[in-house]
Amino acid sequence: MRSFFKSIMGIAGVILLAAAACGLSLGTYTLYQNHQNEETRNAFFQASPDEADILLSISNHEDLLFDREAYKKFETSCLGNTNSNLLASGIYAKKGNIVCTSGDGTTVTIDGQEKKISDHPSSYLNVINESVFYRDDTDRKIYRYFINDGTTECAVNANCGETIVSVKGVYYIDYSTKKLFFLAFSDKEPKLFFSKRISSFAVVGNSAFVLTEDNTFGFLRESGSFTPISTEVDRFFFDGSAHIQKGSNIYRIDSFTQSECVAEDTDGVLIYEGSGYLYIAEKDSITRLLDNGDTEKICSLEENEIVKTMIETGSAYEISLFVEKDGLYAKKMLSIKK
Repeated sequence: MRSFFKSIMGIAGVILLAAAACGLSLGTYTLYQNHQNEETRNAFFQASPDEADILLSISNHEDLLFDREAYKKFETSCLGNTNSNLLASGIYAKKGNIVCTSGDGTTVTIDGQEKKISDHPSSYLNVINESVFYRDDTDRKIYRYFINDGTTECAVNANCGETIVSVKGVYYIDYSTKKLFFLAFSDKEPKLFFSKRISSFAVVGNSAFVLTEDNTFGFLRESGSFTPISTEVDRFFFDGSAHIQKGSNIYRIDSFTQSECVAEDTDGVLIYEGSGYLYIAEKDSITRLLDNGDTEKICSLEENEIVKTMIETGSAYEISLFVEKDGLYAKKMLSIKK
């Protein structure tokens, strides 16, 4: 399947030139191209979870890149956590029978047996390759805990921000430079992945959606080429669909050139995207955006309570909400109706 998949990726351009030379109509070529796209989709969805090269190629095909079903297949097989969780600090991760959480310390639970792997709180938890990766919140270094033998090593000795681990290696923002780096598991030294300063990113295939420090949202390919999608963007989330907030409006990005406003004049901040819902923190409540554009209140906030982050835990309808009030932090568990 691998050779077949590679072959269908490269012949479209050759066929286009041949079609022009032979005088074939654009309509004839379009039919052929649609057929090739369908073959590409079939190859992707038929790939097994361990065929990483095929699943990582999702970023080469725009019709797969913005397909939530395709993205979820990639995410489950190739990432150590969901992009949405990691964009929201990544203090919870679940892979199969392994659950990792951060509170006073960092714990891993396997088949109901809990073990503390660090006395320090951490962020950007990733579970992949029989390991737990986490960013220690005290020294901001990235550590790797080996599940099989219980040992821990420093994986990235740097001042790290957002961190995402794939089957290929570790992506992280270096706080000192605000630039994106990648450390392949096969290498000893990290490589600069993007030369611009960025504030956040989401990995898809071998590429990434990024938000630059000058508020430009775009798509960064492994080659280093960057495709700007929108400017003046305050924040974004990606869960198989990309949503950006610009001021009080929230937009869904359907392709590199198409977007739709899904919420106008909101009073709050987009803080999470999960299971097809967008969550917005307003002054005194948390709401979620419904398919028809309406918002639904899911909980109230106390006076002076500030939402720090929220993350799906357990089922798609269990939410952990982390808030700050008068300098103290608290965790709230919410059960949300379907």
